[in-house]
Amino acid sequence: MAPAELLAGSPRLTRLSPTGGQRGTPGDVYFTGLYLQEPRDVVFYEPGIRVVSIEPLAGDVVINGRRVKVKPGIRVRVRLQLAKDCPFRPHGLRLVTAHGLTEYRRSVVGVVPVVPDEETSTKRNDQRSTAQPVALNRTVHGQIAEAFDVDVYRVEARRGDRLSAEVEAARIGGEVGVPDLYLGLCDAEGRLVASADDSALFIQDPLLSVQAQRHSR
Repeated sequence: MAPAELLAGSPRLTRLSPTGGQRGTPGDVYFTGLYLQEPRDVVFYEPGIRVVSIEPLAGDVVINGRRVKVKPGIRVRVRLQLAKDCPFRPHGLRLVTAHGLTEYRRSVVGVVPVVPDEETSTKRNDQRSTAQPVALNRTVHGQIAEAFDVDVYRVEARRGDRLSAEVEAARIGGEVGVPDLYLGLCDAEGRLVASADDSALFIQDPLLSVQAQRHSR
């Protein structure tokens, strides 16, 4: 074996992308970490999810529609199938490789479709003018690109509609520490209608629910 191929440590799993999926659907999840050569399987701690395929990534690959260069042992693409009766909750998992077992991570199974955060280094969504449109009844797989990152999404609501939103971050965990995020809801003119920093139910994961007083987006 060439020196460049020698493993320097136990497999590490630092991130899942996306961090969840819709019950009853298949989907690709990207496992990111270190020393992930020769992936074999995924261990699940709750029922309802099975592995369809596992593919280690290296070289020029397309991830979420973007072509990127990936070093060997850094990323693994896993095709998962979520059962129609898969419980709505965070599901614990670990990646199994030929060289060991990664640490525990969580993936959330929900009831609505998951859409990606489309922000890139050249296409930001941190202002009202560049807000990403999102249909109602969706989960957005957000990303924290940098410290104090702001993401703005645009939804359309009619008078009398109930708008509810919550952040699932602290419950999932992060690469560094526990995320502590803020959630705000503004009207079409940019006036703050409601906000939440923490919640009694989910502590550092904010949630809010309001009734639209007029047609707005």
